[in-house]
Amino acid sequence: MKVSASLVNAAPVLLSAILLALTYWPANLILLSFVSLVPWLWSLRMPDANWKRSGILMGTLFFGYHMLWLFPFIGRWTGSYPIAAIPWAISVALQIPYFMLLAFLIHRCYARGWNWAVPFAWIAIEFIRSSVPFLAFPNALLATPLAAAPNLIQGAAVGTIFFVSGWIVLINVCVVELFERANPRSTMILAACAAAIGMFSVLRHSSPPLGVKKVVSIGQLGQDLAFGDPATEPARIAEAVPLLNEQAYMQGADLLLLPEGLGPAGNDSANPNWPFQPTDVPVVFGMQRGSGPIYQSAFAFDGKWQHLDKTRLVIFGEYVPFRDQLSAFGGFRLPTADLVPGEKIGTMTVNGMQLGTLLCFEGMFFDVAAKQADMGARLLTVHSIDDWYMNSGMPEQLWASCVYRAVENGLPLARSASLGYTGWIDARGNVRRRLPLNESRTVRAEITLPERSDAFTYRGYFPWLAVLISIGVLIPRRKPAPEAT
Repeated sequence: MKVSASLVNAAPVLLSAILLALTYWPANLILLSFVSLVPWLWSLRMPDANWKRSGILMGTLFFGYHMLWLFPFIGRWTGSYPIAAIPWAISVALQIPYFMLLAFLIHRCYARGWNWAVPFAWIAIEFIRSSVPFLAFPNALLATPLAAAPNLIQGAAVGTIFFVSGWIVLINVCVVELFERANPRSTMILAACAAAIGMFSVLRHSSPPLGVKKVVSIGQLGQDLAFGDPATEPARIAEAVPLLNEQAYMQGADLLLLPEGLGPAGNDSANPNWPFQPTDVPVVFGMQRGSGPIYQSAFAFDGKWQHLDKTRLVIFGEYVPFRDQLSAFGGFRLPTADLVPGEKIGTMTVNGMQLGTLLCFEGMFFDVAAKQADMGARLLTVHSIDDWYMNSGMPEQLWASCVYRAVENGLPLARSASLGYTGWIDARGNVRRRLPLNESRTVRAEITLPERSDAFTYRGYFPWLAVLISIGVLIPRRKPAPEAT
């Protein structure tokens, strides 16, 4: 009987976890987002809900699924899939406390009758786990699948991707309330707010910004820069880039974009090493610079050299915490040297175009692109190596994050990757072109560069508002004073 009772109590969590998984790659049933949380929210609405067990189970299932991409990544890197289970288990364990806190906040919101605060609780936890120093990893955000429907995600221009996550939760809350029928007036107000946000999104999507058109060629090498033969890599790059340069020249391009990781730049950033023949078209691409410290940097050349250093590095990929301890495990083929993050976010003006350049993992962080947009960038560019994550859902999540960076900032975005995904997205999040994986070719993009970003200036403060509201949920209620006798 105890086992049966446990299964019954776990059923809402299991159902929500399955529905959530189906909204992401490879199923991509994105509309399930609007009902996927209903079973879990309903269970946490109960006065006797065991929020601790519910949070542990949801965190384990949710991130157990979403961190499966570590197996092909680390399995190929180390040559051992059993070894890959170690960081997978650690990463899942690190996420469980977030979901325990989320379950507690949701349960407390319902207990206080603050149903409207449930979306803010979700936003706060997503934001914290995406921003906490050292372990920040904005993976598997609730809003990510909706990148495929740009007409529904324009709220990101008001409060970043987290605003869209909150909107999804709000609709789920409304569905729960419709079933419960506890407070029809409150439910109608919440539903009206959700509908208003949806209408705003549709209207903004239908009014693209005006500006000047530029021709940008976006190159995809078609070369594996992660697991290809390191001995032949320089020759393969040197052979592929001139072909892309020729295509860009024939396309009449004002700018050529290439991936990151194209070689060592040396110590002189004002006159770095060319890893290939100089191009006929102004070019932006990624290289490592320096010998101690070493930076991952975006370089641009239009007659003069410029560079920007990557500010957000990939844990275990570009730097290794606890290096000495992990070296005891012989199966871990650790990078030989840790990279250093750049000290400041900036923009580059290349051939008259002010660019906000993002290197791979940086594209997942809203604040980097937002600061570049606020500094005057008119085109966001992402230079990436997704080759590490092929045959998993990570390339789709990296691409989806680019859609959100375009919408959040009201700016077009062009993305170049070695094996893919390569393409471009307009200022309203519409995918205008995306190349198939593994091909070696360029995309010719006629991109409208707006005069300025039309996103809400204070969009980055919205997640902090959610954190403040969640803190308010935690404040104990005052007990009513006893009546005088």
